Amino acid sequence: MKAAEQQDARSFNVLPESVKVLEASGRDLASVKAVLIITDIVKMDPPNFRAMLASEEMSKNVGTMGGGCYFFHSTDDIETYLSSEFWGNCVEDTPWEDVTYEMYKVKD
Repeated sequence: MKAAEQQDARSFNVLPESVKVLEASGRDLASVKAVLIITDIVKMDPPNFRAMLASEEMSKNVGTMGGGCYFFHSTDDIETYLSSEFWGNCVEDTPWEDVTYEMYKVKD
């Protein structure tokens, strides 16, 4: 059974650039034991991430919804990340609203 077919499972479309980042990190996807999902409403027009997309066609499909999917080795690592000075600066410097955080532990 695929994850999208499971009860309460979620799936996401991932931008090609995200795959490049994972490959560049040198980390194995199998090492992921926790996932942080952040969603928000971007308070910019147009959102700055449009410029990062690979094609003009892709950027037409981007609305004001923002966020990301972040991989970690543990839920403790997520807690450390969210309480870090780095993340505090990101929160302070990002023009967004209605930010939600969802933390998931990956089953073995």
